Amino acid sequence: MYTAIIKNGTIVDGTGDTSYVADIGIVKNKIEKIGDLSDANGDVIIDAKGKIITPGFIDPHSHADLNIHFNPENLANLHQGITTFVGGNCGMSVAPIGEKRNQDTWDEYYIKDSIVSSYYDVMPSKIETKKYFKAYQEVLGKDITYSDLSSFYSLVKKEKIATNYCPLVGHNNLRLLVLGDDANREATEEEVNKMKAILKEELSQGALGLSTGLDYPPGAFASKEEVLELASVLKDFNGIYSSHIRGRMLFVNGEGGYDVIGGIKEVINIGKKHDVKVHISHLVGMGQEKEILALINQAIEEGVNLSFDVISNVTGGGSTFYGLMTLLRPWFNVAGTTEQLLKNLRDVSYREYVIKDMQTSKWFYTNEKALPGIESAVLIIKCKEEQYLNKTVKDIMDEFDLNYQEVLLRIIEADPHTKMKYGRAPQKELFKNLMIFMNHEMGMPSTDTFSANFDTMFGGKAPMDMLPHQNNFCAFTHYLMNMKSPTIEETIRKSTGLVAERFGIDRRGLLKEGHFADVLVIDMEALDTNESLLDTRQKPAGITHVFVNGMLTIKDSEYIGSKAGNVLLKECDYHE
Repeated sequence: MYTAIIKNGTIVDGTGDTSYVADIGIVKNKIEKIGDLSDANGDVIIDAKGKIITPGFIDPHSHADLNIHFNPENLANLHQGITTFVGGNCGMSVAPIGEKRNQDTWDEYYIKDSIVSSYYDVMPSKIETKKYFKAYQEVLGKDITYSDLSSFYSLVKKEKIATNYCPLVGHNNLRLLVLGDDANREATEEEVNKMKAILKEELSQGALGLSTGLDYPPGAFASKEEVLELASVLKDFNGIYSSHIRGRMLFVNGEGGYDVIGGIKEVINIGKKHDVKVHISHLVGMGQEKEILALINQAIEEGVNLSFDVISNVTGGGSTFYGLMTLLRPWFNVAGTTEQLLKNLRDVSYREYVIKDMQTSKWFYTNEKALPGIESAVLIIKCKEEQYLNKTVKDIMDEFDLNYQEVLLRIIEADPHTKMKYGRAPQKELFKNLMIFMNHEMGMPSTDTFSANFDTMFGGKAPMDMLPHQNNFCAFTHYLMNMKSPTIEETIRKSTGLVAERFGIDRRGLLKEGHFADVLVIDMEALDTNESLLDTRQKPAGITHVFVNGMLTIKDSEYIGSKAGNVLLKECDYHE
């Protein structure tokens, strides 16, 4: 007697091998039998005729661990077929933590009133850990206290989650734990050795590897020698080094300077020096795609064990700007309310001060010199003043012969609830460039998103609230529809078996007897992202059934309440 039988579907098993028609029999949490089960009985029987059966998708670049205790269902992942996510990316993991921790996107939304003394104050970049846990206990009504990854695993397992979570150790966490408030500098040899000891402990608790975010403080202040030395620990644990590379963003150590090539070379050097698996997170080319591809191919030919992921959409980010007012966050925070900000701007001298401040601000969304092309990236999609509707800020600048800052203020004054779409690159060109990497045999799709449900909001109280980015809900659906490989077998391999092999995720990513039953039923003809500019929180179509650890979780495209996810560790005892 099978727990579940999936019959008559076309099996695409995650290996890249030719697909075939067969049935799958599940017993408890594992695949018991693949073959002809026409005479077998099961508690649940699903007819997958005309559909494909695949392993559950594995997201190699997620930040869902950071807020999984808010949204343990993680419906955004499930409905696009993601059954397992790799967390702790970009140098940011939930643990280990010391006396202070970095602020996250949703902290301002959920706990600002508990952290700061006045509504007019800005959330600090680092929050006292005790105060952080106390604030969230008040908001969530439950204790989420932890210190290291092991205690976080216990917390997650106790609460129960709907998707599987694979942890990496964040470099930023190690720096904050050892260097404390003085983390924005190079570490001493003694401090590096302390970080290595903590890293070893976390890896021994089952973490899959080390992640860095070398454009984010405090990791951006680490020397190449520091990172190289930390990565030396990985070999003994067969761990992976996964990196948001240095020089991918505009600000490095507080100063401008793109250097994607240099960042990739740093990753390659780590792979060469220590003979460990290395992985480049959310790879982009910035016009250097051919040079980057040649560099990667040369490294692989020379024996570097290298892979990379690509955000499977032309836009990225865990959250997305929704209201135009969010671009004026610092000045809104000073005012405290929309009404007060509009009143302040009617003062001519203050208005002139604000414009000058916007032009020189480190808040680079108002400074086109700090963020080139920002004026063309902001599209007005909802506004009471129709003359601004469906135009970019650059269009309006040209039409009225005004500078960027003045246009932002005029639109806000006309309608402070104006909605926008934000995207910094021409989509057709960016899509073409991303496909150069996605088509590579070692490239894989990713989301770069958080844990979200269909009522989730980020960022702060209106009008400072932000929507989860649409990739939270449909990145892998977009991949299947628009960024797929020439064959369905290769398309599925890159989003399942390849990821499991690279990150060392045991008995996942393949449809094989004895493997864990993370299984999807997909109607390829019905795939649709259902994206909306005005509300990103849309359920995609096409993923009709999802099994997580053998438990049916999505049935006929609807979530049925199961929480069968697990924390997947290296060399650990799995729940049988």
